[in-house]
Amino acid sequence: KELAELYSSSDAFVLPSLLEGLPVPPLEAMACGGAVVLSDSRGIRDYAVNETNCLVVPRSNPQALGDAILRVITDEPLAERLRSNGPATAAPWTYERMGRIFLDAIERK
Repeated sequence: KELAELYSSSDAFVLPSLLEGLPVPPLEAMACGGAVVLSDSRGIRDYAVNETNCLVVPRSNPQALGDAILRVITDEPLAERLRSNGPATAAPWTYERMGRIFLDAIERK
């Protein structure tokens, strides 16, 4: 409950990773109605839609990351669009589904 309140009450959730498998915290933030800013760490491509449910910036680009954060905290219509589209994005990504995807990937190897 406390984590959900933090996600939903924050001005932005930011994950500036260089490389991720399938990062869960951005999905958690989306599920809670948080405005999300991500660097393109590859693993986000399964669910991140730039300008729809999050802002995506190139990896290793602090200027683009800062600009995106500033946009989210100053552009209320943008922030509201990201917040309202996030829960629908996150809904299919249950822990059970992610576990099955992970196990399937292991079994294929």
